[in-house]
Amino acid sequence: MVARGWSPSDAQRRALYGVVGLLLVFNPVYLGLMGIGGPTYQYERVPVETQERTFAYDPDGATSLGEIQGVDCTDFVGGRRCYVDRLLAERGNVTVRDDPGVSARPKEPYVVVDHLVYRRTVERVNDSAVRFGVVPVTAEKMLRDIAVPVERAPPPVRRAVRTGETRTRTEYEDRFVRTDDGYYLFTLDGRSAGWLGRWVLFGAGVLVGLGALRRADRLRP
Repeated sequence: MVARGWSPSDAQRRALYGVVGLLLVFNPVYLGLMGIGGPTYQYERVPVETQERTFAYDPDGATSLGEIQGVDCTDFVGGRRCYVDRLLAERGNVTVRDDPGVSARPKEPYVVVDHLVYRRTVERVNDSAVRFGVVPVTAEKMLRDIAVPVERAPPPVRRAVRTGETRTRTEYEDRFVRTDDGYYLFTLDGRSAGWLGRWVLFGAGVLVGLGALRRADRLRP
């Protein structure tokens, strides 16, 4: 019974139970998309310095290289392709038969071999052969090519560049950012696991939602 003697009809209660039940049953979906209860990522900006064909971080910044958007093998974790690039840097171009998928350009246009920057090349020789190689370039040239202008970067990246660090529930790939003051590396500094009990809460919500939907079904005429 509600104030002033008004009482909802069975149809109204059925609709209420149905809406609440659906919201609770699908709570893991929309709460997950909103990032509620999920991991939190800590990012920082690190000044980048260049010298001829090498680049380095500020000594007080990050101390190790990870995977960076636009450049591969920064810490030699790029897999088999990094070994191929090393051989290309040491022995020169290699021409191979153009089997399906062979001529596909690598995802990252630049590569680091022994701390030196190279640009990857893929050149078709004829209808049946492709030539792979790496060309020495300066670190400044690489940064001009792949660094994202800060005004075009996602909001968390801009915030980290402006304040020095930021937290977000979205995971981003490490990337170079170009500003009027020079270049920075936007890089992951830490990660929290999120709520340990979030799946228990999500599951409880689903069970309560199923109960509400069953209640709504019982109110059907």
